[in-house]
Amino acid sequence: MLNRSPSSLTTEPKVAVLQDGARRHYAVPIAMQRAGILERVYTDWYTRKGSIESLVTGVMKRVKPARAQRMAERFAPELDASKVTTKPTLALSQAFGRRKFKTDVDFYAWMSDLTARWVLDQGFGEANSLYGFVRNIFPGLCATAKSYGLKVITDQMIAPCAVEYAEFAKQLARFPAWTSEKSAIGSRVLNDIERSTWDLSDVVTCMSEYVRDGLISCGVSPNKIVVVPYPVDRNAPPPIDRRDRTGPVTVGFVGQIGLRKGAPYFFEVARRLDPQKVRFVMVGPTAVEKSVLDQFRDTVELPGPAPRGEIRGWMEKFDIFLFPSTCEGSAGAVTEAMMAGLPIVTSRNSGSLVRHGQEGFLSAYDDSDHMAGFISALAADAELRHQMGMAARARVESFDIDYYGATFKDLFSRLLNPSASSTT
Repeated sequence: MLNRSPSSLTTEPKVAVLQDGARRHYAVPIAMQRAGILERVYTDWYTRKGSIESLVTGVMKRVKPARAQRMAERFAPELDASKVTTKPTLALSQAFGRRKFKTDVDFYAWMSDLTARWVLDQGFGEANSLYGFVRNIFPGLCATAKSYGLKVITDQMIAPCAVEYAEFAKQLARFPAWTSEKSAIGSRVLNDIERSTWDLSDVVTCMSEYVRDGLISCGVSPNKIVVVPYPVDRNAPPPIDRRDRTGPVTVGFVGQIGLRKGAPYFFEVARRLDPQKVRFVMVGPTAVEKSVLDQFRDTVELPGPAPRGEIRGWMEKFDIFLFPSTCEGSAGAVTEAMMAGLPIVTSRNSGSLVRHGQEGFLSAYDDSDHMAGFISALAADAELRHQMGMAARARVESFDIDYYGATFKDLFSRLLNPSASSTT
């Protein structure tokens, strides 16, 4: 049962965060904790020492080490464990409940509702604000929070589904043999969830201008939208100096190898360049038919997926990062590549912080001529690669966790104190 009333609200933000999985490795609640506004975190699984999750993870190490590693990574030492409320059975529901539903959208809607019921049973504590991710936070939870006087901010982590599905349909029409996935399944359900969540939100944040434009195209008022890039960890190791390397320049990619991430365009760029001078590597799970991938194995190296702990090592092996995504929020892989000091060639649809000609180059995702030209220019100039890579690192460092926390403290403070905001 809820254990608080509107009269207990204070003007200082106290935020309850609904965290799905380990998104951005808990950067959002950590940022709010640093800013002094975190009240509590709701998440299904959190592998803190001595917990049931830790015990189960230890058992899993003997049976399925790879899965156990992912379970162990659902933990962040900096996050105050006393503020984290968990329900491991939700993770089990997610693992075994999918088979009951015809589509992923129906399944995730069910999971969001299940999670919302659990959160309401726990209560909001002393929180006067709620934060969650659109599609993962159930609209009914937002409605109940608002009825109790809480301010609600939700984050649109990818372009709206109307934009996403339209883009995927375009790719499916272009490359029908690449996947058996259908583009429109569940879109109506997801569209309804998104629109209800936007309506119930006091503010909708998003990571990029690309997503902002998508929200506006779907009818969300520009005055309701705030662009807040996700935070980075400024304590990440410094980038290495790659200028003395010899041999072919390595162009890398990290992410799911499929239509949404622009795999066909990556392969096309690779085909246009001399393999004696430039090699191409795509790290990640595949969402492409094997018969299609087999056509490109002589052009692009496909080592398969890598655990989170190995991504930095791959980034250090790369000299250039190519990411021709068709639809994102703000691709985390691009941010990690920038932190690793890599020059970036990407699309505007990736929602990245890259500025054309400064941290790399921007192009339409399907303009393989321009992308190949940018890669060729970077491959021929080690100093240009270094300069853009260092600029990329400096660019993302300015959007660190402290910046993110301070931004949300200001946003929630303005919502909670509208009269004070109007006088400043």
